[in-house]
Amino acid sequence: SVFKKFDLHFKLFFEAQDREKGIFSTAPNIEAVNRERQKTEGSYMKENDKNKILFYPTTGRIEALSDGLFAIVMTLLIFSIKLPVGMSTGDEMKLKDYLVQLLPVIDNYLIVFLILGCFWLAHHNQFRFIRRADRGVLWINILFLCFVSITPFTASLSVKYPEKLATVIFSLNVFIC
Repeated sequence: SVFKKFDLHFKLFFEAQDREKGIFSTAPNIEAVNRERQKTEGSYMKENDKNKILFYPTTGRIEALSDGLFAIVMTLLIFSIKLPVGMSTGDEMKLKDYLVQLLPVIDNYLIVFLILGCFWLAHHNQFRFIRRADRGVLWINILFLCFVSITPFTASLSVKYPEKLATVIFSLNVFIC
């Protein structure tokens, strides 16, 4: 059944990890592994697959995806700060007034950038302790990245509409992350 197959793959994976660390000095009995596989997989096993041992993936790809998404999201934050339109080069007073008007947006950018930086650091530190990823870890990470990716929107919403609802939406987004 599916659980037998899972248990076999789980056992083989950890035995291989232990062998890499030098805990086990004997190689696995490939014949016994193949017999167990044939019981669980039936006749679907191809001849060239008999010497392969299936493992859970390491977290490298998850970390790469997360790092890329954090980089993109943190870059998108700057797009909420717009340059003034229609000002001539000699209008220094208008530029100062415009920059003063932009202070809440710049503050928001800095705060959200630091929040995302803290999330990224926590994510990075968390994956120092996670050796392997199964589907559960993958889906939890995808859900986390979903909420990270909407952070620029909810942050911009809270600056443009400083009402209670927008602030609650941003706060929920940060809380869920």
